[in-house]
Amino acid sequence: MSTLSRILSGEYWPATNFLKTKRRERRMEKEITKEKFKELYFKYSTQDSGWTEDYWNHFFEKEAGKRYFFTKPATPESTRMFIVSEGVKHRMIFLTEDAEESFFDFPGKD
Repeated sequence: MSTLSRILSGEYWPATNFLKTKRRERRMEKEITKEKFKELYFKYSTQDSGWTEDYWNHFFEKEAGKRYFFTKPATPESTRMFIVSEGVKHRMIFLTEDAEESFFDFPGKD
């Protein structure tokens, strides 16, 4: 059985839980303007997060024709901001510190 099949079957419950959470977040995301996205970017960025004004200016400021989506933090512990970019969309999402730490772990890792 492939890893993806195991994840989808529920064998790797943390990954399955993550997928369910992502589906729920997609339902809760809201399309916003670039100006609002920028405002939220600076609201949620922290000094040591890497989300700086230079980063914004380099990757986002001069872009045109993009769509911006925001999913508000699910809990007060969801403080780790991520921006997922695909095609013409940028999505701002939030994870907890624990979820961030295990995000790239191979399914089934102890």
